[in-house]
Amino acid sequence: MSALLGRSVGSAGRTPDLDLMAAVVALSSSTPAREVAAAWLAAYDTASAMGVCQDEAEARAHEAYRRAAARLRLPLASDAGAAAA
Repeated sequence: MSALLGRSVGSAGRTPDLDLMAAVVALSSSTPAREVAAAWLAAYDTASAMGVCQDEAEARAHEAYRRAAARLRLPLASDAGAAAA
């Protein structure tokens, strides 16, 4: 599977989100899911290339994911709790 993703899946020190987003981009049949995952990966990769720490790279990636999901009008996990209340 790692060859399919073009990334070394499960490497030490990597965030599980990175592997998950790479898998979604490579394997999902959902265009919106691929788009938000690609936004996450692009933001993470850009932040990492700039030399920011992993926590900051993840924070930037999560924000890019939220923006892409909002643009596509996809529900976020935080929206589920608000809808149930």
